[in-house]
Amino acid sequence: MTLLHAVPNLDWHFFSAVPPPKSTSIPDRDAVLAAAETAVRSTHPDLTIRRAVFKGAIATALTDASQSARLVVVGTGAADHGVLGGHAVRIVNRTHCPVVVWRQPVAKRTGKPLPVVVGVDESKDSTRALAEAFDVAAALHDR
Repeated sequence: MTLLHAVPNLDWHFFSAVPPPKSTSIPDRDAVLAAAETAVRSTHPDLTIRRAVFKGAIATALTDASQSARLVVVGTGAADHGVLGGHAVRIVNRTHCPVVVWRQPVAKRTGKPLPVVVGVDESKDSTRALAEAFDVAAALHDR
């Protein structure tokens, strides 16, 4: 697994003539990646994890990384910091592999296994999506 932290180049002159104070700057990239790795290792201690930092646009970083990836997974962004949410469509349209856009479930869990749902039409991409959905369902032990 590769944990990728994209650090966008922000041009602050659009907001003010004075750069923002240090307290409102982008979080330390090493701390962000370390926290993500700790979270992953808590449930997958034997997983090989690589960290990568990309200076530039988020969609560009994930597009570049997708050239050698099987799957790109992004979150929709936190309510107070929706960076990825605004870029999800751009990421989906530019990457070279399948993309999962993850969001927290809002439905109440019943304890029963939930199915994987896939929308299909008659296109070639739809057939590929169906095949991937079966793989995901198998990995999640769903029906």
